[in-house]
Amino acid sequence: MNVSIIIVSYNTAALTLACLKSLEAADSQKEIFVVDNASTDLSVRFIKESYPDVHLIENTENRGFASANNKALKLCRGRYVIFLNPDTVIKRDALNNAVSFMDQHPHVGLAGARILNPDGSIQESVSYRYPGEKYTKGETQHLQGDIACVLGAFMIAPRSVLEKLGGFDEDFFLYGEDQDLAWRIREKGLSIGFIENADVFHWGGQSEKNTQPTELF
Repeated sequence: MNVSIIIVSYNTAALTLACLKSLEAADSQKEIFVVDNASTDLSVRFIKESYPDVHLIENTENRGFASANNKALKLCRGRYVIFLNPDTVIKRDALNNAVSFMDQHPHVGLAGARILNPDGSIQESVSYRYPGEKYTKGETQHLQGDIACVLGAFMIAPRSVLEKLGGFDEDFFLYGEDQDLAWRIREKGLSIGFIENADVFHWGGQSEKNTQPTELF
């Protein structure tokens, strides 16, 4: 098994279904997990009806992004794990290109994709400094590599690395857990990578509201 993909959903039925449609068409041997954080919309029903082969985990309460990902991580069998936001649509070759990149860069412990707005323009997805780093006194000098972190909309990492780290820090409910994971991976002597030929459309944090995910197919 090449990749295990984890999607955490919370009241994002239409977006999640579009994301799953793109994954269904994507090349690569894969398994898909959706962890639903007690959505009150019809997410669970629609996923069961439309994608019965998806491993659906139904949480009875919203325990946050980190906890939900960790719950699925324990079940993953892929060599690599991809954390994917539900408001994304991937290009068909994105998974194979991501796996090839990781295979060719064994020193990379986590990598991000090229994140695009629905109109095809590029979203900023690579950070070379952590928030507030300018106020530190050399605390980051021992960390491996030049990239501090990548946007959490799409992140791929070896499952073996994630298991050794225990996944995400569950003290983070939402936001910051991706930066913390990147930091801990760099502390282990691995670097953060960027995959230029793995394209992922992302609806979060942008102003293009008129383009629907299904229009990209």
